[in-house]
Amino acid sequence: MPRARHFIALSGDTAPHFTTLAAFVSSLGLRSSLTFAQVLFLCNQQGLIGRQMFAIDGVKLPSNASKARSGTRADFDKQATKLEEAARKMIERHRVNDLAADTQVEATLEAKASERLASLRKEAADLRAWLKDNPEDRKGVGKRGSVRLSNRTDGESAKMATSKGVIQGYCGVAARCSPPDHC
Repeated sequence: MPRARHFIALSGDTAPHFTTLAAFVSSLGLRSSLTFAQVLFLCNQQGLIGRQMFAIDGVKLPSNASKARSGTRADFDKQATKLEEAARKMIERHRVNDLAADTQVEATLEAKASERLASLRKEAADLRAWLKDNPEDRKGVGKRGSVRLSNRTDGESAKMATSKGVIQGYCGVAARCSPPDHC
């Protein structure tokens, strides 16, 4: 165990990227399969390997979050600015229409417009509140550390490509044991 602690201390408790591990294993060729066979043999001698089969696979699960509410902080700031500008233009249109008003038609249009204006202002305020509560972009892991998309509905979910298109969801791990009565 002392070697493991030394390694953890020297590496700063960081994990290598999966591509680094894949490149390492593929560069070893036949030697990696022989080493892996020895590890399995030792684990079997210690009773660490059972007599059943486990199948593990990743699965993409859809979430109940809106894909339209995903983006970076810059995207959300731009959306809020557009909504505020739309509200400003709507108010300006109202002022122009008030000068040449037909009272009956105006009352109906004004009611619809005020609902739309309230909706625009609420959406812009919600965006600004989210930006205030989340002052920093989410950073990815790895060498690039690029900005990751955030989702205002469900911050834990992410956009993922599937065979049926892009979904907003989660990456889960599915495991199956055979025979089931031995698991």
